Formats: sequence, C-alpha cells, structure tokens
Amino acid sequence: MAELNRKKVMASIDYWLDRLAKYGHTGWANRAIYYYDQTIRLKVVSKILDILVLDEKGVCLDYGCGVGDFSRMLAEKGFDVIGYDISKGIVEEAARRSLNENLAFTSDPSIIDNKSYYKLILTVTVLQHIVNEDLLNNVVERLVASLRSEGYFVVLESMSAYGVNAGHLKIRSEKFWIDLFAHA
Repeated sequence: MAELNRKKVMASIDYWLDRLAKYGHTGWANRAIYYYDQTIRLKVVSKILDILVLDEKGVCLDYGCGVGDFSRMLAEKGFDVIGYDISKGIVEEAARRSLNENLAFTSDPSIIDNKSYYKLILTVTVLQHIVNEDLLNNVVERLVASLRSEGYFVVLESMSAYGVNAGHLKIRSEKFWIDLFAHA
C-alpha cells in the first residue's frame, strides 16, 4: 500500500533505475531526441549562468541531477556542486562519470534542509515528476529556504496551459509555477 501511494506522488525510484538501465541516462527514450534536447538544455543553462554573472561561486545544488550532466557543467564553471537524485544507483552512476573534485553526489533528501546555504539551485525538468501538489509545495518551500538571500534558483520545466498528467510526470501551466514560487 505504501508503494502504491508513493507512485501517486512521484515517479518511483524503480522507474528511474529502469530508464538508466535501458538508456544509460534518465532522459528521453529516443537517443537522438535525448542528445539533441540535452545539448540545448546545457547551452541554455550555461547562458543563464553567464547572464547572472556570479562573481562569488559558492555551493550549488543540482536538484534531480540524474547522471550528472548539469552537475559536471556547473563544476567546470567553478562551482562546488552537490548533485542530488532520489536513487542511490543513479547518483553512483553520476559519480562514476564525474572526476571533478568539486563535485559530490547524494540521494539523501535532507540535503535540501541546509537553511540559507546554496548560492545557486538548479533543477531541470525535475519538479514536473513530483505529481502530488502537497509534496511539490513542500519540496519547493524547502529548496527556497535552503537558498542564500543573494542566491539564484534556476528552474527549467515543461509547461502546458491544459495540464498533462502522464503518471510519472505532471506538466503544469506557467501561472501554476509562478504562483508556486511566489508563495514559497
């Protein structure tokens, strides 16, 4: 029963481990789409960081890091990076792929309970996989509380005016995201 309830609030750890085993990552099933999409996302995040001109790098959290693509990019830009994902197996794979000493990976959810700690929090198409609104509100509030007052929270999410719920993800409207972060 507890596992059934868990599946109602977010995509399960087994779901992500299965994707890692099948595709070598946690993204798109189609290899061409994944590499095209991931390349664009990495360029967009890199450009956002360039625009922010972060003179003091500080500690960065890559929330929902998957196999660590964004974590590695952040470390290459000089950040001390903590990559978090819900699966120990996925963060172990991320660590295997990452040789940078400024990088650490964890599956410990308390990593977002470090009050006013992070200079930057990055989450890329992760929050949409928390399909339960109460759990999503809780996670976002905890993430916001862990951000330093002069820090940045960079979020890339899919959006739809119609709302899409595919079981393992829930795509919400732009208004939903704005209201959620304004409340947090």
